[in-house]
Amino acid sequence: MRIEFGVVSTLENDAAVSAVVSDRIYFEQMPQNTIYPCITYQRVSTTRREFLDGVDTLTDVRIQVDAWGTSPVTVKDLADKVRAALEVVNSDLGDVPVKFGRLEGENDLSEFDGDDEVRRVNMSFVFTYHE
Repeated sequence: MRIEFGVVSTLENDAAVSAVVSDRIYFEQMPQNTIYPCITYQRVSTTRREFLDGVDTLTDVRIQVDAWGTSPVTVKDLADKVRAALEVVNSDLGDVPVKFGRLEGENDLSEFDGDDEVRRVNMSFVFTYHE
């Protein structure tokens, strides 16, 4: 199983996250007329370790997860729930046994256009696991 599917499975099965977004978890971009709050995700990078005798199967994968909403309170609360679900040590994300998962960085990328405001918290997670 790819780590992205493990991330989605974990978020869908986390009671705190699913209570907020239901099934509104999208790959890369949201559909038109999306209902907020929601989550988007994508793989950003993959780093494999190389040794003189070959490539190790231990891999670091960076996954970007964005929490979206229309109020600062809602989006920050959702981001906290996502972080709690995905920061793991020696645990499974879906069917993927992960050695270590951590939040590498978090940014507020909210956008304002007149009376419309879309709140966004961008999170970058790094997961270390055997590929």
